[in-house]
Amino acid sequence: MRKNIVILFISFVFFSCAKNSNITGVEDNSTYLGGIGTQRTYIQTEKWLLPGTSDPVVIPPDSLISKVPFSQNEISSGVVIRDSLVETIAMIDSTYYEGWELPPPRQIYKTIVSTGTEYNLSFALSEFIHNRNYQGSAVAERNYHVYAEFLGKIIEVSPGDTLLSSKPPWLKVPLIVGDSWERLQFPSIFGPAVISVHVSELKKVTIASGTFEAYKLEVITKLSDPDSTLQIEYEYYTPNVGLILYETKRTAHVWYGYDSITRISVDQVIRKELVSYSFIE
Repeated sequence: MRKNIVILFISFVFFSCAKNSNITGVEDNSTYLGGIGTQRTYIQTEKWLLPGTSDPVVIPPDSLISKVPFSQNEISSGVVIRDSLVETIAMIDSTYYEGWELPPPRQIYKTIVSTGTEYNLSFALSEFIHNRNYQGSAVAERNYHVYAEFLGKIIEVSPGDTLLSSKPPWLKVPLIVGDSWERLQFPSIFGPAVISVHVSELKKVTIASGTFEAYKLEVITKLSDPDSTLQIEYEYYTPNVGLILYETKRTAHVWYGYDSITRISVDQVIRKELVSYSFIE
């Protein structure tokens, strides 16, 4: 996972963090992306599997197993990339507020700063073969996103974009089981595409950081042909905590090989899981 700075406009909701083993209940008038002072730690893994199977693509030779900081279970299940990420929500600073020419007032905007480290098994093996060290890499800054809560929806905003009411929702709030909406329309190499969201259920989800009551969102990317699904993603949100789990599986073309010049097709399985969190009252 790369370093992300996400800017959003949400209501202030602060509360004390319960023990991670407790169930985090759903509350009305909540923020679905976390309040000021929220800090979340995630582990994100990316698996590469031979298409249509559960067999791993990348298998380290026995001579290099001891150098790889992955468990045998991770290797046999196909994990190639593992990111450790920390997201912290803070007030927007003047650089982004003024540089992006955002409409006032300034205090409605928030930032989520994501930092961490990434370990890439494919890249590591290439380095080891050439007798070079590899200890992982810092998550690089890649994206800036702006979000605003406006008329019952959290929307994505571009720099200088002031027509907030005309933008499609990233999330409709409060989340309600059965609701659906379009998140984004965009051109693709296959033609016009649309990302739609459906709130499929409210369920208890047990992950590394505890048991949560979370809304499960099905995020579907399709072409104009309704039968042409490109990707299905699943997002799980718990009010006042934020995203607790993300999962997707898709066909991907990746560069692989000790020379990193071979492009292959794999089943790519991505999972981002919340492992700890804290709040400021």
